Parts: sequence; C-alpha cells; structure tokens
Amino acid sequence: MVDSDYSFPAQKKQGGAMVMAGDSSVPALLSLVTLLAIWAQTDAVYVPPGPKYPCPYERPRLFYPCRCTAGSDVGVTLVCVNANLASLSVAFANVAAMELPVESLTISSSKFC
Repeated sequence: MVDSDYSFPAQKKQGGAMVMAGDSSVPALLSLVTLLAIWAQTDAVYVPPGPKYPCPYERPRLFYPCRCTAGSDVGVTLVCVNANLASLSVAFANVAAMELPVESLTISSSKFC
C-alpha cells in the first residue's frame, strides 16, 4: 500500500508541487546580482567633467580676429592680435550671441586710429 502524503526527507510538498528542501535558487540569484553590481561599481573609472564654458572649436572663425585659447567654469579666454575696432565689435557681438562669459581678454598689436 502506498501512502500519498509520504515524501522523501529531502523533499517538501508546497502548493501541490514537490520542492527540494535545500533549494536556495532565489538567494543564490540575489547574491550573484549583488556581486555583479559591486563588481560593476569597482570597475568604473571617474572621468572629470569638462569646463562649464568650453571654447567653440567647431567654428573658430566666429571670433576672428580673436582666438579662444581656453575654456573654464568662469568663462572663456580670448586673445585678439592685430585687430581694428570694427572687427573686434563683430567678434564681441558673436561672443555675446553665444552667451559665453569672458574670463580674460587680451588685445595686443591693434590699431585704433
């Protein structure tokens, strides 16, 4: 005669399905996911952000006769060499149109007469 409620010592009956008593697949999966997340965090490399106001290198002629030599979190650094007032006004109007603050402006060898 066979007893229908009999189960092996290593098995339990849960909701009509036979489950192994030592089955720990969910905690093992969680520990694997946790281990992978920790590994991903430790493998990451910090990349410092660029300056808040970088030089617009895609259109360098926009500031002619001035050159943007550096960008920073404060503003851009402009160097103008051999310029007249008319070309400087166009360059400064372009800087204002791009809403770039100017940290440093150097004008040298220019003619204003």
